Amino acid sequence: MDVIRFVPLPPGTPPFIQPDVDVSGVRRKILDIPYAGTGLPSQTLDIFLPDEGGGIIWYGNDDANMVTYTPVYCSAIRVPVCYDAPDATDLKFSWNSAFWVCNWVSNMTYPRYSRLFPDVKRVREELQDKYLHQQGAVEEQALALCQQHTPDARELLTRHGEACAAEMLARWKELGEYLIVKHNDLAVKPETDGVFDTTPDGLGAPPLREGYNEEYRRIFVRETGDKYLVPEQ
Repeated sequence: MDVIRFVPLPPGTPPFIQPDVDVSGVRRKILDIPYAGTGLPSQTLDIFLPDEGGGIIWYGNDDANMVTYTPVYCSAIRVPVCYDAPDATDLKFSWNSAFWVCNWVSNMTYPRYSRLFPDVKRVREELQDKYLHQQGAVEEQALALCQQHTPDARELLTRHGEACAAEMLARWKELGEYLIVKHNDLAVKPETDGVFDTTPDGLGAPPLREGYNEEYRRIFVRETGDKYLVPEQ
């Protein structure tokens, strides 16, 4: 029988590429994997709600750690366009596809995880908190429509799911553009309150070149000794 242990990764470590079995035979269950196609956490709501508002699929179109989950109600009569973009396939990129836009951001992040992921996490949680906060009010509106015995509740919930998915897609495009500008050429452009700093002439402020992190510097010194030591004058 396999034993599942949840072991946190060191800070700044990108997700595993493949699940692993360690030397003791313990199978490690990886929840955050780059080759995830979709994530589908389901939520059963109040049992006293009508069928229209009784359940949600929180849909994410990539690696669980790299996406904001948007609500798709079980009674929805349409799928958000970005989750079924007609011009996208597994071999054709499309800016209308949440799968491809989310993968664009995550694959930009993996090689420089410790530098880029904090920005991804900030946007991810900003949107996720917003959608969770909206949930109660939307369901109250749907319940009121159900009590009036109109079909409008399903349309309301469908439109809410479409709006959240469209907003997420637009925000993720902005996030990708922001990441490539901020972290271009392995440097970091300085910013204040989310706005890139400029010189008095209106040009971008000189970028910061942070170099290796402290952990790697210690490893480098330990492995090379005095080989690269700069002699005193």
